[in-house]
Amino acid sequence: MPSVFISLIGFAFALNTPIATAEPHRKVLSGQEIRKVFIGKITTDSTHFAYHLKPDGKIIGNELGRSRKGTWAIQSNQLCLSVPMGAPADCWTVVRLDGNLVFRRDGVDVMEVTVEKFSAKYHFD
Repeated sequence: MPSVFISLIGFAFALNTPIATAEPHRKVLSGQEIRKVFIGKITTDSTHFAYHLKPDGKIIGNELGRSRKGTWAIQSNQLCLSVPMGAPADCWTVVRLDGNLVFRRDGVDVMEVTVEKFSAKYHFD
């Protein structure tokens, strides 16, 4: 009988113990990894913008339905985008978070982005 009582106490304790959840796997991309993932491809947040980061450092794309041109650079392991042309650069730390890509600034995840191969799906002027 005492062993049954001890088993019941253990079971009750287990029910009150929070279930441990795995932390998401987070990896900050290096400049070389950013280059490999983004350059020559389309980067988009699927709503507001789609940019083609060309190998020559230029960007063509659209932002809220308007054609845009700009430039990109990799500085201090961050992807820096200057859109429209001549605008101050927005620099982003790029994080792979459980297989997704996230732009991060000042320690805060700002937006999730996707990267696609360049295709006729995108019509940039």
